[in-house]
Amino acid sequence: MVRRIIRCISGILVSALALLLFGTGAGVLFETVKYEVLPVVLHAAADRVTVLENPGEIDPSLEGEMVEIMKTPVRCDTMLEDGEFGVRVRGAVLQRFWKQVGEKAKYCPEKVDGFSMRRDWVAPEFRMGPYRIIGEQALDLWNSTPVSFNPECMPAALEPYRVGEDTCHISLPDAGMQELAYAAVPDGELRSYLGRQVGDTLVHDAEAGRLVYLRQWWLLPPGKVWTHVWGSLPGLAYAYLLFLGAVWLLRRISAAIQYRVPGFCLAAVALVGLLMAEVCSAAGNRAGMSGGETTGELIFLATLGVLLVLGLIRKKTTAPVP
Repeated sequence: MVRRIIRCISGILVSALALLLFGTGAGVLFETVKYEVLPVVLHAAADRVTVLENPGEIDPSLEGEMVEIMKTPVRCDTMLEDGEFGVRVRGAVLQRFWKQVGEKAKYCPEKVDGFSMRRDWVAPEFRMGPYRIIGEQALDLWNSTPVSFNPECMPAALEPYRVGEDTCHISLPDAGMQELAYAAVPDGELRSYLGRQVGDTLVHDAEAGRLVYLRQWWLLPPGKVWTHVWGSLPGLAYAYLLFLGAVWLLRRISAAIQYRVPGFCLAAVALVGLLMAEVCSAAGNRAGMSGGETTGELIFLATLGVLLVLGLIRKKTTAPVP
């Protein structure tokens, strides 16, 4: 009886360790995909981008091509206003958000007592050089400039959470200390924008979103690609070793079952399947690739199915000769 209890406890501990190893390996894999693998994969299919610095006229030969305009002033007469906090800015984009205060604080919720914590205001359109830009398509492309505001203004819904009389700090029960902040793209500032040239308009489509993602990792220069290729190898190798350890421990738990498929094959299938699924999912939610998240889910389910089939294949056993 005592031996059975000891074996049961040992099995639980070993199972927990195997899950910990598998989870750590998956975490390393996902981080490696996000920061190293995905940019390389997307770079391999990147379109050519024509870079123009403060252009004065539209080149008809670039119709339908990806164009990035650099150091070009924003021209917009729209007045964007947040009456709840008394903020007025003439420009293309105005954003209200809340920043965490303290390392242990959580992200601010979208609404507090029915009050929208984050809001975006955009001009219907604005111009940069000779190009027309649709306002809504600029929200994800700007590194906005901080905007000052009157800290004495505070909507009635947030007054119960306010900290101090002359500050815009609030303390929420489930999100900790939060500080109000504004950012904008004001009229006259020099900015960059990447889009597809359609007549006199730069359109931010899915392809432009992917190229903007690549710009964040500075991958368009060819020499930078190999840096990320080599940088991804240690993370992938570490994730593979952790998957191997998890499979080995799980095999030890069920030692009575004789599998035909070696443990390293199971680990390889799991690693490759999760890698492909995560690349597709990350391409969908980080770089705007249509259908990426659905494809990633299908690959993940297919990987689970293959692992299940391989796990059910057992070695043939021969009956003892009487």
